[in-house]
Amino acid sequence: MKTDSPLYNLFSIYPSSFFQLAGLPDSAVDRYKFDSIEVSEPAFRIDGVFVPKGEAAGEPIRFCEYQFQLSDGIYRRLFGEIFLYLRHAPDDPDWHATVIFPHRHLQTTDTDAYQMLLMSNQVRRIYLDELDPDRLRLGAAIVQLTVEPERSAPERFQKVMAQAEQEIADISLRQDIMKVLEKLAIYKFPQLSSKELEQMLGLGDIKQTCVYQEAQEEWTRAIAT
Repeated sequence: MKTDSPLYNLFSIYPSSFFQLAGLPDSAVDRYKFDSIEVSEPAFRIDGVFVPKGEAAGEPIRFCEYQFQLSDGIYRRLFGEIFLYLRHAPDDPDWHATVIFPHRHLQTTDTDAYQMLLMSNQVRRIYLDELDPDRLRLGAAIVQLTVEPERSAPERFQKVMAQAEQEIADISLRQDIMKVLEKLAIYKFPQLSSKELEQMLGLGDIKQTCVYQEAQEEWTRAIAT
């Protein structure tokens, strides 16, 4: 399942989702902008970064990493990227990192060199399957859908979609969130037919949506590579 793209898209269009998941106050959202930052020497891109904006320049930079596959090198890569970014930063900024795992068993054992960082208040690890979906706010609930079991997914997706309809007054934002939910469902359940997806999401002809067509193209490219 490829979830990085729709989740980082969610954080971009609805940054409250990250702050809700990380347990940060609503008041912090307006002080940040979500960005993808390229760093040279060697060149690489950090996909999930919340950068303080305007008068909030003194706030910590917040790095976000979603780790869906087992990787022993996750912390080596993450902290290497963070500190290379800080090396080139114009100031000496404070920073926090949030690492999101679907399940605890995907947690790497390659942590000996990073114990002090992992034990500090600058790094937080979140395990989505250990969160109570009935207690989550909208943004966090959308992210938690990535680990929803197939048997309960239709009900949970419909509940979150109804929650978005009720809570998001901005029509454009609400439509963007619905597109993220559609894409998450398509990535999460590639084995489902279009009819099954339509039933699960309560939609019409999903094959005609741009989201479905884009997801199918991305899925085809992923298989080809």
